[in-house]
Amino acid sequence: MTTKPLDVFNTYPEYLLLFTKAFPEEAICRETIGLAIAACERTVLSTEELFQRFLKGGTTALDTQELQGAQLFFRKASGTSGTQKKSRSL
Repeated sequence: MTTKPLDVFNTYPEYLLLFTKAFPEEAICRETIGLAIAACERTVLSTEELFQRFLKGGTTALDTQELQGAQLFFRKASGTSGTQKKSRSL
């Protein structure tokens, strides 16, 4: 079953409260939901994420489990399946 965007307000009443605070004179519709999502996405700064810091040389940005996950992801994405010795680089 697919959840429709407007159904979220019935499932999570706190969203209705927050939405009406953010958009006090606007109706809840696809357009205003889109505006709310866009406003949220603009606050996400991908250059400040841990993986971005790792790529910029931050050797302690990722813990061992995160690094292993990144290595697994990029091995599968590149089509290689061989094991690699553990290191701090991808």
